[in-house]
Amino acid sequence: MLLKNPGLKKQDLAVMIILSSAFFLMSAWNLGRTNVPLTTVSFQTSGGEGFHLLLENTERVVSVNVLLKKTTDSISFTVYTGSPETFLCEMKTGVEGCFYVPNIGESVLKIELLFDDEDLVGDQVGGVPPCPTMTTYPDGKVDATDIAFIDKNLGRTEGLKDWDYMADIVPDKSINNMDLESAFNNFDKRGSYINNLTGVTVKFNFGGEKTPDSNGFVAIPWGATSFNVTRDNKPIGAMVTFWKATGISLNGYYCWREISVNAETRRIGFILGPSSGEIAEIIAVGMGNKIIPIGSIKGDGINDEILRNLIDEQDKIEYPPTYMSETYFDEIYYIRTAEEHIKLEKPYETTHPPLGKLIIAAGILVFGYSPFGWRITGVIFATLMIPVIYLLSKELFGTRLAASISAFLLVFEFMHFTMGRIGTVDTYVVFFSLASHLFFFMYLKGFLQNEANKRFLFMAVLFFALGFSTKWIVLYGFIGDVFLLLAFRFRKLLKTETKWSLRIKGIIKYPISPLFDLLVFAMIFYFLTFIPYVLAGYPLIDVFSLQWGMYRYHATLEATHPFASPWWSWPIIQRPVWFYVSYLPNGMVSTISCMGNPAIWWFGISCLIFIAAKIVLKKDFAALYIVTIFLFQWLFYMPISRCIFIYHFYPNVPFLIFSVTCLLNELWRRKSIFGKIIVPAFLIIVVVAFILFYPVLSGQPCLYTWKESLRLFDSWIF
Repeated sequence: MLLKNPGLKKQDLAVMIILSSAFFLMSAWNLGRTNVPLTTVSFQTSGGEGFHLLLENTERVVSVNVLLKKTTDSISFTVYTGSPETFLCEMKTGVEGCFYVPNIGESVLKIELLFDDEDLVGDQVGGVPPCPTMTTYPDGKVDATDIAFIDKNLGRTEGLKDWDYMADIVPDKSINNMDLESAFNNFDKRGSYINNLTGVTVKFNFGGEKTPDSNGFVAIPWGATSFNVTRDNKPIGAMVTFWKATGISLNGYYCWREISVNAETRRIGFILGPSSGEIAEIIAVGMGNKIIPIGSIKGDGINDEILRNLIDEQDKIEYPPTYMSETYFDEIYYIRTAEEHIKLEKPYETTHPPLGKLIIAAGILVFGYSPFGWRITGVIFATLMIPVIYLLSKELFGTRLAASISAFLLVFEFMHFTMGRIGTVDTYVVFFSLASHLFFFMYLKGFLQNEANKRFLFMAVLFFALGFSTKWIVLYGFIGDVFLLLAFRFRKLLKTETKWSLRIKGIIKYPISPLFDLLVFAMIFYFLTFIPYVLAGYPLIDVFSLQWGMYRYHATLEATHPFASPWWSWPIIQRPVWFYVSYLPNGMVSTISCMGNPAIWWFGISCLIFIAAKIVLKKDFAALYIVTIFLFQWLFYMPISRCIFIYHFYPNVPFLIFSVTCLLNELWRRKSIFGKIIVPAFLIIVVVAFILFYPVLSGQPCLYTWKESLRLFDSWIF
C-alpha cells in the first residue's frame, strides 16, 4: 500500500511549532550556568613548587575543592595545614646515619633548623632515631613543662646535656630570660624552629632529593622509608616534624575535585608533585557547606600574581557543585576537544569524526564558554528532531493525527530529553540520521510510483554525510535504506528483464552508479570536516591514517564499564547509564540517568509485532520501512564485542515511536470507543511517566527517597 503525498498545511506548522517550542523551553531550562570561573593557572612541573592559601580567619576547614580546567597527564598535590591537630610526631636528626620515616600514614616532613647556621655540625651532633611512641621531648608545643624546664635551666648554654630547643622555642645557644618571655608569649602554641633554609635539601632513599618550601615543608615521596638532611651537600642536624597530609592525583576536564582536610586552620599548603594541566579555581569549604573567604595566596617557586587566578572568581562558584557548573560523563572528551578546535590545537578525542565537536564549538563561540554554551546546540538539534519526526510520520501514515502523535511522544521520550541536554554528539547523529531517512523514504515512495525525485536522494545522502562525519554508526540505518532501494529496483528488473546479465547491468546503472557518485561527494564532505586537524598541525597523510586508528580503536576496545549493556537488553531497558550524581544537603540529590520512557519502549516493542503482521497481510510499505530500518540499526550491534551502552539504541527511538504511532493511528481511525479511550490514555501515561522520572532525567534536585522509589529494578541505578 502506497500513501499519497500528504502535503503540509498551516495546522501542521502550528503543531510543529507548538510542540517544538514546548520541548525547547523544557530542555533549555536549568541547562547549565552561564557565569562560571574562566581564568586559569597552568602547571607544568616535575614537582617541588608549591603555594598556600591564607584564609581571612582561622576556621574549621572540611575540604578544599579544586576546579580542574584540564589535565594533560594529571595534577598531583600534597595538601597539609600545619595545624596542631594534624601534627603526628617529631624527631631530631644528626650528621651520621639515616633517619626513618615512621609508618604514620600520608604525611609531610617539616624541616626546622635548630641553631641558625653557626657551626651546624658542632651544634647538632647526637641525633637519635625515632622512638617507637614518638613522645620524647621536644614535642613541638609550648606548655607548662617547657616553662618549668626553662626556669630550672636558666643560665645554661648549648653543649650541656639539655639544650634550649628542648623547650620548644627558637634556640639561641643559651637558656635565659628571653626564652622564658618567648615561652610565655607562645604558650599553648607550636614551637618555631625555622631559620635560614638556604641550601638545605632532604635526600630520600626513594624519590630523590627535595627542597623544602619557604615554610620548611617537604612532600615525602611515595615509597620513601628513610632520609638525611643536608646543607650544601653536607649532612646537618635538624628538628623534623611529621604532619598529617593528603596526597592526591587529579584528572579531568572542567570538573570539581574534593580534597578532605578536616582541621581548624588558617593556612592550607599545597606541594606540587609531577603535574601537567590547568586549574581554574580553588575554594575552602567549612561546616554547613560554607565557602570560607580566602584572604591571599602565596607561592613558593610560583609567581603570586599568576596564582591569584586561582581565587579571583569565588563569586561565580556553585557549592555543592551540580551538573549546572561542571562537565559530566563523556562531556570531558567532547567539550575539551571542541575547545581545542576553537584554539586550533591538536584534538584530545580522535575516536570519532570531528563534525559533532565542531558543532559544540560553534555553540561555545556563540553563547560563551560555559555549561550552557556547550550544551545548547544539543537542545537545538533535539528540538529540530520534532518537526523532522512529524514530517516523516506524516509521510509514513498520511495523517496529521499520526504525525502529531509521533512528535508528541518524542517530546516526552526520556532518552531524547536527556541526550539533548548533555554536551555529547549523539543527538546530532540521530538528527542527521532521521533527516536522511525522511528524504530517503520520500525518494523511495517516488521510485515505487515511478516519480523518483533525485533531489530527495541528494538530500538523503547529504544528511548521511553529516551524520557519518559525526559518528560512523549512522551507516547502519543508511545501509538499510540502500538495501530497500536495491530490493525494489531488483524486483522491477525481475519483471522487465529476463536475462541475469541485463538485470545486473540494470542495477549497476541504477541505482548503484548514481549512489556511488553521491557517496563520493559524501566522502569529500567527510574529509573536509578534518580541516581543523590540518590547521592544528596534522600532516594530511595523518588524517587518512587516523581513519584506520578510529576503526582499530572500536574494533579492539576491551574496556569494561559498570553501566555497559548487551544489545538485546536495550528495548527492555535492563540497564540505564548513570551519567551524574551530586549528593546535596538535607537528603537531596541531583542525578542524571540515560534510559527510555518505559511506556514508549515496552509498548513499542509489542507494536512491532503488529507492524510485522501488516507487512505480511497488507504488504504495507510504511510498516516494511519501519521494521527494516529498526532491524538494521539494531542488529548490527549483535556481533560487536566491545563495551556498548543503551544510548547506542538512540537512533531507533524514533522507530519505536513509529511502531506505537502505527497502532494508535489504526485504533483511532476505526472510530471505536475503545480507540477513543486508549489513544489519549496512553498519551497521558507517557506524560505522567515523564513527570515522575523528570528529576532523574534532568538533574533537578529531588529527595533521595523519591529517586530510590523510581527504581523498578535493581539494575536501574540513578
